Order: sequence, then C-alpha cells, then structure tokens
Amino acid sequence: MKKLHGVTVAMVTPMDSRGAFLKEAMEQLTEALIARGADCLYPCGTTGEMSRLNFKERKEIASVVVKTAKKRVPVYIHAGADTPKETIELALYARQIGADGVGVVPPVFLHMSSREMQNYYLEVAGIKYSYLDLNRTLEYLQVGEDFSVLHGCDKVFASLLVLGCGGTVSGVAGVFPEPFTEVYRAYQEKELECMERWQKVCVEICDNRKQSY
Repeated sequence: MKKLHGVTVAMVTPMDSRGAFLKEAMEQLTEALIARGADCLYPCGTTGEMSRLNFKERKEIASVVVKTAKKRVPVYIHAGADTPKETIELALYARQIGADGVGVVPPVFLHMSSREMQNYYLEVAGIKYSYLDLNRTLEYLQVGEDFSVLHGCDKVFASLLVLGCGGTVSGVAGVFPEPFTEVYRAYQEKELECMERWQKVCVEICDNRKQSY
C-alpha cells in the first residue's frame, strides 16, 4: 500500500434533486481536482455522505473515480461499514477495480470497546486524525516510518506538517484545493513565509464556512 502524503481530497458525491448519483458530474469533479493539484482522491467518505449511499451506489462511485483518474493520482476508497463482512466486501471491490488503497472509518452508530476496535482493524497502514490533540498526534507519528499520519484540522495544516504529519484529508479542499496544495508545496520547498501566507488563506476559508477546525 502506498504511503499517503500531501493533500488528499475528501470528495463530495454529486446527486440530483431526487437523490440519484450523477456520474458525469463525478467525472467532471475528478478531472477538476486532478487539474487543480490534488495529491490523492478519497470518495465515499464522510464528506461523500457514505451513510446515505447503498452498496451499489458506493461501488459505482468508486469505479467512476478510479476509471476517470487513470492512475494520474492515487485513489483511496472509503470502505468502512457497520460489519467487518461488509467492509471486506467493499475493500475487495476497491482492489478489484484498481484503487490504490482503502480508508476504513469504524462503525459510526455502534459503540465499540478497545478490543473490538482492534479486532475490526486487522491491519492498519496509516491514520487520518481530526482532533486537535497534539499529544495523541505525536503518539501516532512515533508508530513507524511506514505509517502514514494525515490530519484533518485544516486551520493548522502548516503547523501539523512541521510537526511531522504527511499531509491532510480535507473536505474544504474539495472546493478550494489550491490554498492547501500551495501550503504543502511551500513546505516541501522550505518556503516557510509562503507557507504561512497560504495557511492564512486556508484559515480564512474555514472561518467563512464556520468551520471550527
């Protein structure tokens, strides 16, 4: 599995007024995000409203994004479901269609003990963490070199890169990818003043959207 880095865009799912999936709009969105600098695409997650989608829709959306991307950027498919059996089915389908990996959010409405959580995740290659708990983030960063840590706190993206995170998974970047890709580019090129300027743009966008993190 590829190690994630940069700006992973949590994609929305285009629907018509009756709730039907819009295939052509998803193709256009995929093309637009690649053209605007996304490092990785992540459909069918929370931003994509996976809880409102049935299995057939989730598979169709995954297939459309992978086929449209044509390996120009990695595509990770969200495969999390309420049961391990359903999750495995979606993960195997992602591999079948040529996705680069999967993301798995644990069951949302079902409480799980620590042991149940460990059993649910048989193998973990990375984590996306969205709480601004720096101590916990540091713990994840110490897991190992092959373990990807992406953070979801858009308003402190630059600081988290300096801390050691590999990138972000951002729903905001699904609409405004350029400020986030510029933060990452400036960090990679050690242009810290430029990174700070673009981070302020990210914060402004988040504030305008009433996003607390």
